[in-house]
Amino acid sequence: MLAAGLKGINEKIQPPKPVEEDVYEFDNGKLAEFYIRTLPADLGEAVEELEKSKFMKETLGEHAFNKYVGIKKTEWVEYERSVTDWELKKYRNL
Repeated sequence: MLAAGLKGINEKIQPPKPVEEDVYEFDNGKLAEFYIRTLPADLGEAVEELEKSKFMKETLGEHAFNKYVGIKKTEWVEYERSVTDWELKKYRNL
């Protein structure tokens, strides 16, 4: 977070104006109107976004960045292959 803050200061990046409405009910058009991007829906999407980030690669350093991305990809594969409690309860007695 410090690196992001320093980048904002050094590059004189202005934060957007605050949104005083409940954004939870916004549709895609309303989100776009306020320049609001949604967060990744799951770890897989988050890792995909992380891999695109030149800023994070520079901040963590290439070695740490690549290690972290690799660990998170492995974690995502493990999660995708697991059977959740919800699935067991839902489908066990079919």
